[in-house]
Amino acid sequence: MKKILVFLLLLPLLAFKCHRVKNYIEVENQLNQNVFCLPGFNYPDTSLVQFDRHDILANDAVFFVKSAQKQRLFYEYLCVKSAWRQCMAKDTLLVFVIAEKTMRDSSWSSINSNNLYLRRLVYSYDDILNNGSKITIK
Repeated sequence: MKKILVFLLLLPLLAFKCHRVKNYIEVENQLNQNVFCLPGFNYPDTSLVQFDRHDILANDAVFFVKSAQKQRLFYEYLCVKSAWRQCMAKDTLLVFVIAEKTMRDSSWSSINSNNLYLRRLVYSYDDILNNGSKITIK
């Protein structure tokens, strides 16, 4: 009887296919400077027009990663591909990496029109899952 009870309690956990998949993407910053990481959900549109500099700076806990540290960003329901696709125009997540100094000292129009980002990373849904829900900035 005890074994049956334990089995019944564990059954929902076992039935949930992706109990190991995270609902966020961990970003590791291996650069020697602090950065802001901005998600782009409208691939192949590679512009930064969907962002507002003041909103980014006011919510730096959502976008900011210190040098040589990790931060949980981009909270998405990664277990279900259809949920991912509701957020993404395509199967692709863009990550714009902008130096903290650039973000704080430059105008948004200058950042956007001159592409003043350090990196523009591109990840598919499968890339994210295969990397254990981690992105490394080198």
